Amino acid sequence: MTTFNPLKLVTIILVIGLAAIPFYAQEQPGAQSGQSPSSGQSSAQSAQAQPQTFTGKIVKSKGGLALKDEASNTTYKLDNEDQAKQYAGKSVKVTGTVDPATNTIHVANIEMAAAGSTSPKQ
Repeated sequence: MTTFNPLKLVTIILVIGLAAIPFYAQEQPGAQSGQSPSSGQSSAQSAQAQPQTFTGKIVKSKGGLALKDEASNTTYKLDNEDQAKQYAGKSVKVTGTVDPATNTIHVANIEMAAAGSTSPKQ
């Protein structure tokens, strides 16, 4: 008669469990490539976060001050009204990052625009 050996039982369970790991990993999206599904979104967001330069006129808007880009007929909210106040009604060049969800420019710099420049640059 054979005796019960708990070490043998534990070894068998471990071998079966370890053998099942590759099958489980194949079912998980992105598990083998090392990328999570949202990593494509973060690279798209970082591309949008590059500073851009816009030219237009500082105008009063519903919620405060905004930049009216006459070349593209687009109005952008400005997140730094204190910096924009002194340029109200004037043509300016605004450098910052755009939040496309709210159409808001996160202002890094505002300065007077050179005469005749009204288009956004990247």
